[in-house]
Amino acid sequence: MPRTFLLAALASLLIILPARADDLDPATRKRGEQIAAKAAAFLRSQQDARTGGWSIPPKDSPQPQLPAISALVLNGLLMQPGTDATLAADPALQRGINYLLSMTKPDGGIYDAILPSYNTAISISALARVKPSATLAVTAK
Repeated sequence: MPRTFLLAALASLLIILPARADDLDPATRKRGEQIAAKAAAFLRSQQDARTGGWSIPPKDSPQPQLPAISALVLNGLLMQPGTDATLAADPALQRGINYLLSMTKPDGGIYDAILPSYNTAISISALARVKPSATLAVTAK
């Protein structure tokens, strides 16, 4: 659980920082951008190779997946200045979006076994940041 908290905290940092960056002096802004870049690099390094999500329990674990954690990470990464929201040039983001869509249920929710409203709401907020393009290869199951 501490790892999940760390991922959520770093993703939140990426979400909050750009909104306030215009009010900062240049040196503080530059330092904030460096911290955000370091946080983004860490988050990218934590992506699950098998699923494309973040904070994924082991394959045989009875613990349910929480797509909201992946959505928080994606939200933060998509809000980082310079990120291409069409995802065409970023396989990590594309895999993360595909992970979220793979969790789609027949009722339209995006969840595993628990917290359907929470996981769906956070996931939709991340998916709303994605800009469709001709090269986007996102598919839902």
